[in-house]
Amino acid sequence: MLACKKISFLGYSLEKGEPKDVIYTIDYHLLKEVDKEEYYDMFKLAGWEHVCTEYDMHIFKVPLGTKPIYSDIDTKKEKYIRLSKLWRNVCILLLTLFIVSLLINWKVVGNLQQIGSVEITFSLILFIPSCMTYIAILSKILKNKWKTE
Repeated sequence: MLACKKISFLGYSLEKGEPKDVIYTIDYHLLKEVDKEEYYDMFKLAGWEHVCTEYDMHIFKVPLGTKPIYSDIDTKKEKYIRLSKLWRNVCILLLTLFIVSLLINWKVVGNLQQIGSVEITFSLILFIPSCMTYIAILSKILKNKWKTE
């Protein structure tokens, strides 16, 4: 069995171990240093073991069948609102990079029909899935909002 050991660039580092029935969860939460202990304790009290953290991404694991941390509508909505802010910023950054690439290439080439640079293609490859993720998160927020009304 492979178990998550740590977060690495664009993925996770895995290690071999004994088979276990566990569930992993990722929680995106930007924490101040003073809030980290309380945050990890909240998960620990609910039976979740902290695996690793990288910036605002925290991975926890728990035996199969344990109740999820975000089980009620209010905490789920709060989680998705945090996620939406993160992905909104990613989309804005990538859109800005796309527009700058487009303008630079337009200035160099002088004709928008001839532009097909790697930078533009790469920024679109990142921008489109990011926007789709952002839209999916916004739909979750709206879906949870309707449940409470």
